[in-house]
Formats: sequence, C-alpha cells, structure tokens
Amino acid sequence: MPGNAFEDDQERPPGPNYAVWIARRGELPALLATWAEKAQGDDQQAFLKGLSEIEVPNSWAVWAVADTVGLNSGGFYMVAQRVPQAIDYMENSAKNVNNVRHIAINPEEFGLGVESAIAGWFESLRPKKVIINRPQELAVFGLEAMGAFFSKGL
Repeated sequence: MPGNAFEDDQERPPGPNYAVWIARRGELPALLATWAEKAQGDDQQAFLKGLSEIEVPNSWAVWAVADTVGLNSGGFYMVAQRVPQAIDYMENSAKNVNNVRHIAINPEEFGLGVESAIAGWFESLRPKKVIINRPQELAVFGLEAMGAFFSKGL
C-alpha cells in the first residue's frame, strides 16, 4: 500500500499504517488549545487556537488520526486507541468526494509516521476523491498537498 515505507526505526504492525476513529467533539477545544500552547511558531499557534474555537457543523465528520506505533494493528476503530496525532475535519459533500475542511497536527508528534498515516488513510478512501479545501493550512506544519500525499518544503 502506498505510504507504508518508513525511514525511521519505529516498530509498526503489519497492515494499514493508520489508526482512525471519530473524535469526540466536546474534547476538541481543550485538545487543540493544548496543541496551540506547544506550537512551533506564531502561525501554527494562531491556527490551532482558532480551530479550537470554531463551531463544527453537524454535517462534518471529525476524525482522529494516528500512526500505528505501539498498536496491535491499524485501520478504523470505534473508540480511541491513543491520543490522536492529527484531527481531520471532513465533509462528505458528494457521492464520490470527501472535502477536507481542516487538518490539525499535534506539533509535538509531527513526523514521518503521522504524515504517512494521514496519506495512507486518504488513499484507503478510494475510489472517493479527497479534496483538501485549504491547502494553505498545511503550510503551517511545513507540508503541501500532492494528490492524497504530502511533501515537505513550504
């Protein structure tokens, strides 16, 4: 599966390289505010703090995403498997399209694992198309959108 190659030394189970579950909306403001306190720069801090204050429309799904380090397996879960490394606000707006409205990444845990987990999860959603509506938000984490994957260097 694309996105399963790693250059770090972390132990990952076989199978999907991501763990995803529905995030608890009531916990998001505190989680994102904590991430904002640990931000690596003013832009990242402002983005995370602002996201912690939005009212999420009921039509959006809010997904928690993590890599599989320390888990028995990856994939879709009914309950949280760990503290999320990323939060993805997604709207299923058309039959074959998922619109990503926002992506927030924990500044302390950002790295190859979470980057690959998000990309692997997006890849698993095919044949649906994943559209990142605000790719400029990725820039606050040093990423840019390239199809369902990311690259560093903005």
